[in-house]
Amino acid sequence: MNLLMAGMVPTVMALRRQIASGADPMTPFFWFVMSIGLVVGFVIAYPINWWLVANHLKHGMMTVRRAGMFGTMQDHAADAGARHARYVAHAATMEAESAPRPPVLVVALLSFAALAAGLATASLFGPK
Repeated sequence: MNLLMAGMVPTVMALRRQIASGADPMTPFFWFVMSIGLVVGFVIAYPINWWLVANHLKHGMMTVRRAGMFGTMQDHAADAGARHARYVAHAATMEAESAPRPPVLVVALLSFAALAAGLATASLFGPK
């Protein structure tokens, strides 16, 4: 999310300065500006999302879920013990595998640095 915002905020601020009614949500120009900002944010956030999926820190779009996963609350409560056991086994497997490169803390700090850079860049396009 940090990288999405790092790309989206400066883009939106720059386009609002160039497009007269880009700040009014009642006009199509506003939605155009927001859409372009979202596309830029997506492009910037894609690499970190790829890294998260590759290191099993986030599931990908092609994750296959077991049947009945979204059953009733009683189904979920009855299956809680089995889910917990699978989680513990998965966590043990993840610990046995090699640690992600670069480490998670480094990637988190880089994402905050990117967000700070994006906000600093956006402030250049703010009101004078």
